[in-house]
Parts: sequence; C-alpha cells; structure tokens
Amino acid sequence: MEQKNNKENKTTYKLFIIMAMSTTILLVSPVLLLGGLGYVLDKFFHTAPLYLIIGGIVGFISGITNVFRMTQMMQKRKKQPKNGEST
Repeated sequence: MEQKNNKENKTTYKLFIIMAMSTTILLVSPVLLLGGLGYVLDKFFHTAPLYLIIGGIVGFISGITNVFRMTQMMQKRKKQPKNGEST
C-alpha cells in the first residue's frame, strides 16, 4: 500500500513539474515572439517603442489566453471518467 502511495506521489509531482514548465512556456513565448517582432518593426519604421509596446501587450494577452485554454482543457479531462470507471 505504501509503495502505491509513493508511486502516486511521484507521478503527481512529475505532472506538477510538467504543468509548471508548460505554463511558463505558454506565458513567456508569445510575449517574446510578438515583442521581438514589434522591436524589429520599430527599427524598420523608425517608430521608437510603439510596436514593441503593442507587441508586448498583445503577446501578454495571448499568453494569458493560452494558459486559460490549457486550464479549461485540464478541467474537462479531470471531469471525464477514467477507463473502467462508471459515473
């Protein structure tokens, strides 16, 4: 019984780490990508920080939306019965 709990704890810990890493990637990557694109556009059009700020804001909103979608998907999975279980 103790080994089963230990395995479940390890699995839960691994899932937590994976979720934390993917959440970080989902939040940071759109900000960096769109902020970088804004920086390049600013250099090309000579418009100081305009596109950089717009890209950062749109990237942040996109990142928050990605995390929200991921949590919604995880909640739906959690509510679904596992194989062999009845509701």
